Amino acid sequence: MNKYSYYTNFSNHKKNKKTKLIIIFVIILIAVPFFHQNKQNPNHHKKENNISTTSSQISNNSHSKKTITIKKVIKKDDNLISILKDYLNTSDIIYLTNKAKKIYPLNKLVAGQPYILYLKDNKLVSFEYEIDDLEKIKIDISKDDFYIQKLPIKYVVKPAIVENTIESSLFEAVEKVNEGDVLALRLSEIFAWDIDFIRDIREGDSFKIIVEKRYRDGNFKGYGKILAARFVNQGRVYNAYLYTTTSGRTDYFNENGVPLRKTFLKAPLKFTRISSRFTYHRFHPILKVVRPHLGVDYAAPIGTPIKTVADGVVIKKAYDRAAGRYIKIRHPNGYETVYNHMSRFAKDIYVGKKVRQGEIIGYVGATGYATGPHLDFRVKYHGRYINPLKIKSEPLKPLSKEELALFKKKITPYILALKNHDISVIAQYQNPNQKKHLN
Repeated sequence: MNKYSYYTNFSNHKKNKKTKLIIIFVIILIAVPFFHQNKQNPNHHKKENNISTTSSQISNNSHSKKTITIKKVIKKDDNLISILKDYLNTSDIIYLTNKAKKIYPLNKLVAGQPYILYLKDNKLVSFEYEIDDLEKIKIDISKDDFYIQKLPIKYVVKPAIVENTIESSLFEAVEKVNEGDVLALRLSEIFAWDIDFIRDIREGDSFKIIVEKRYRDGNFKGYGKILAARFVNQGRVYNAYLYTTTSGRTDYFNENGVPLRKTFLKAPLKFTRISSRFTYHRFHPILKVVRPHLGVDYAAPIGTPIKTVADGVVIKKAYDRAAGRYIKIRHPNGYETVYNHMSRFAKDIYVGKKVRQGEIIGYVGATGYATGPHLDFRVKYHGRYINPLKIKSEPLKPLSKEELALFKKKITPYILALKNHDISVIAQYQNPNQKKHLN
């Protein structure tokens, strides 16, 4: 080895040694704090994992103690999938829909109806949908299945007295005391066998009723049952009291226990005017000839519900060039009724179907020979047309003597409440311990 080679090798060796020392030094700088930390806390990694788990458990526990409630209303284009897609997969929603069919068809959600989602840990645990103002469907969700039930909607129910005098119409009189139109309709239905609310109402007529008002969360949510009602029409007083007999029949009776329900309704639809009466000589507005009009025409807006005036069986459902869409119903004791010019038939109406008095069978229209929307209502008695406005309608069977005694006792607080305009009387009778002397 020459001198030059020796020095070169020595120099390279020296450089390599220096490089190795630098690398070792850097490793020590990095490693010492790490080993120092582990020396102080040998379970460092394990504790970090425990802290993470504990933090997660605390988070879960805090959620599990608190249920998040989301209240919404069904929109026009909503369906069960669009409502629940953020919480359930499509196959589970389809399974739920099929399982709920026997209880309530969830594919028929109605726009405007409220629903509630209940969440825990951001997971859906329960779903409620209000079918109407009386019932809701509740679905509880577990890991294994859906638990479905139909439940009554709970209200705080308070009886109230509503009264007024009629100046022009029942609707207006009810609105003037800040009550809803539905109350006017229901009141008219109670007295429909005795009062024709199309022809018989006069200025000065009056009403007084005891009605249940329903509240949820302190807010008024509509009416319950009308417990008692008094209507004065052209000076004559009509009373109605709601009563359920010992056999389970619920109906309105007058103060003597006679049912208000009779064999025939006064009219097949509500709040219209008579545009043409029963006559053998009427100038036909379309045919331009004088001919008999063997019915009564009730003018009403298209879509107004038409009700059968008595129990019976549908014997004809058809279309005629003159009568338009019409239905014919056979009733006991030789009566038949005919309903002409309908815009459409009600659902589930077919020839052979038994219908109950007051059941909707169709809707007002202008089909056939008609100058405007109206119902041409006709009545046959043993095959001969008679004037519908002169039908003699008999009341149903009154209460027995034994039942009448129970009835009188039941309606006593209603009579006193209406007489004294004091709704507290009802509560006093329901809670005898609070009862005070009443005149």
